[in-house]
Amino acid sequence: MRLPLFLFIAVFFAQSASAEVKVTQTVAPTLRHAVITATASADHTGEILHVVRGRERLNSIVLAAGETGAVGKLRFMLPLVVNQDTPNTVVRHRAKLIADLPTPNTLDRRIAAFMEVPFHSHSMFAGTELPEPEFEHPGWVETLFGPHKITARFFNNDHEEVTKAEVPGRYGVVTTLHAEGIKPIHRFVTIYRVPKRLDWGAYRATLTAPESVGVNPAVLEAAQEQLNDMVRWELVDRFEHKLHGAAFFGAMAAATVDDAPFTGANAYWNADEAWWIALKKKIGLFEHRYLTYLPDGYEVDTDQRWPLLIYLHGPQEAGTDLDRVKQNALPKLLEQGKKVPMIVIAPQLEAEKWWVPAHVNDLVDELVQKYRVDADRIYLSGIMMGGFSSWYTAGFYPDRFAAIVPVRAGGDPSLAPALKTVSAWAFHAEKDPGVPISRNRRMVNAVNKAGGNAKLTAIPGDNERIYNQVYQREDIWPWLLKQSRGKAN
Repeated sequence: MRLPLFLFIAVFFAQSASAEVKVTQTVAPTLRHAVITATASADHTGEILHVVRGRERLNSIVLAAGETGAVGKLRFMLPLVVNQDTPNTVVRHRAKLIADLPTPNTLDRRIAAFMEVPFHSHSMFAGTELPEPEFEHPGWVETLFGPHKITARFFNNDHEEVTKAEVPGRYGVVTTLHAEGIKPIHRFVTIYRVPKRLDWGAYRATLTAPESVGVNPAVLEAAQEQLNDMVRWELVDRFEHKLHGAAFFGAMAAATVDDAPFTGANAYWNADEAWWIALKKKIGLFEHRYLTYLPDGYEVDTDQRWPLLIYLHGPQEAGTDLDRVKQNALPKLLEQGKKVPMIVIAPQLEAEKWWVPAHVNDLVDELVQKYRVDADRIYLSGIMMGGFSSWYTAGFYPDRFAAIVPVRAGGDPSLAPALKTVSAWAFHAEKDPGVPISRNRRMVNAVNKAGGNAKLTAIPGDNERIYNQVYQREDIWPWLLKQSRGKAN
C-alpha cells in the first residue's frame, strides 16, 4: 500500500550565540504525528530543550552526542483538527524562545489518504445481499483518524435507498467515516449486481497481439489457452476487485442503444459521475465550493450579462480548505488585485478527485442560474488536471463553451471534431519535463485538422510553473471576449 509522504518543514535558528540550536519540524508518514529535531554543536551535548503547545507541555528534548554534533528528537501527536485557535508549538533553550512552530494541518492529506484505502469487498456481486464495505487496511484508517465508526447506505439505480439488491444492475454505496471533532467523510462507490454468479473460468475469447510484441502469430494461436488465462485474471482483478467494472457495467445497464456511441458525455465514467451527482443532490451530500470574482460594474447595471470564465485548479489545491485555491495561478493574481472584464469562478475539488466533465457541466448549470451570465460567452481554463479537463469538458459539451485556455495539459484527439466550434489557446513550457508539450500540440493540431480554431504558445525553457506568467498576459482577455459560442475564430 502506498503511504502519503507529506513533509512539512519549518526551520528556525537561535537568535543568540548562547543558543546556537537549529530546530526543524516534520510531519511523519502517519500524518498524525510530528517530529521536532534539534541539532547543535557538540558542546551543547546534555542540554535540555523544553517543548510546549499552549498550556500543554509536550515533553523535553535532550541533546545527545551525534556524528556531527549534538542532536535530539521529540515525536508527538498532532491534533485531529487545526484552526486559527490552535496554539503554536514553542521550543525553549535556557529559558529563551528559540522556535515558534505552527501546528501542521494534515486533515486534507489524511482525507486524501483515506480515499485511497482499497476496499476488500468485490464491486461486482451476485444475489440480493449487498456487500458491506470492508477496507483492506483497517489499521491504516485507525492510524489516520484514531477511534472511528464506519456506516454504509445503499441506493439502487433509481436513487432509492435499499437494504437488498432486489434486481440486477447498478447500486451505489455511500460509505461514511465518523470520527470525533471532524465532519463525516464520505466515499461514493458504484457496485454492480450480476444476474448470476460470474464464471470467469468458462470465459473464452480469440485474442491477438500487436506485431510489435515480436511473437510469431502462429505461436500465439497455439498459446490461446494460456493467453485466455492471463486475460481472465486481469478481468477478474479489474472488474471484480476494483471499481472500474462496476462503473462500466452499471452505466451500460442503464443505457440504451440510442445513447451510443459511448464516448464524450456518454462515456461510462462520465455517465457514472452524472448518476452520482444526482444521487448526492437528493440525499444532501453535494455542493459546489468555489471562489467568486465579480468584474467592476457588475452591481451597477443589473440588466447587463457578463462573460463567465471557470478556472479549474491543479492537484495541489484540492481538499476542504477553499483558501488553498487562492495560492496559485489566476486566483492568486485576482486576490492581489488583478482585474479582468468577466465573472471568474474558481471551484475546488475534493481530495483525490479529478475534474470529471459531468461535474463541471453541473457547475455551469448552477452558475447561469445564480449570476447574470452571457450564455454565449462561457469559457474554461485550467492548469495541469484543470487544463486536461478544459479539453475534455469542452469536447464532451461543446454547445456550452465558446473558448478554452488549457495550461500545461493535453487531451484526447478523438474529441477534435466536437471541438471545432470551440476556440482554444493552449500554453505550455517548451521543455516541460513532466507533461511534454507534445500533449497540447497534438490536441491543437487535431482540432485544426478537424476544421477548428486552436493555437499553442510555447513558452521558452523548462519551468513547469508557467501559470502566473500565462494569466498575467494582457492579450488573453481581449482574445477571450472575441469568442462566442458556436463561432470559433
